Amino acid sequence: EMVTLLGDPGSGKTSLTIRIVDTLSVDKKIPSLYMCQRNSPGEIIRRLANYRSTSENEQEKILNKLADSPIYLYESPSIHIDELCDVCRQHVKDFGIKVVFVHYLYINSGSDNAFKLRLLTRELGISIVVLVNIFEYREGIEEVLPCMRDLYDNYLGEYSDTVYRTL
Repeated sequence: EMVTLLGDPGSGKTSLTIRIVDTLSVDKKIPSLYMCQRNSPGEIIRRLANYRSTSENEQEKILNKLADSPIYLYESPSIHIDELCDVCRQHVKDFGIKVVFVHYLYINSGSDNAFKLRLLTRELGISIVVLVNIFEYREGIEEVLPCMRDLYDNYLGEYSDTVYRTL
């Protein structure tokens, strides 16, 4: 399945994703790959630990639990779709990844990147969750609220099985 999670900057996409990763990888032990493009792996680990902890005394215990969980972080500030596909293939082969989170992939208007991601879900039998800042696709559109039509030029709306919008 391919899922697109879109919303304005600061609308909670990363927080929601962190909670999903936590539930899947830490609680259910489902191997997940988190491709970091806007946040460092250290920031993702810190957010995962903060999500679980209620006091500073619990931090070490939680960090050990995270270290034992099948969460794999891949940092690349600027990743090309072909590199992304290669990384996913390798992580599925090496670690049995079932879910990939792509923390911001810029998909150009008219490109076949969304189609390539869709094919990758079928090839590898994985789910891919793509986070999208909606305003990255609204060049030249002023004073109009973001809507699903904004995804049509890059085909994310067409190739995603599900699209969620954070408010």
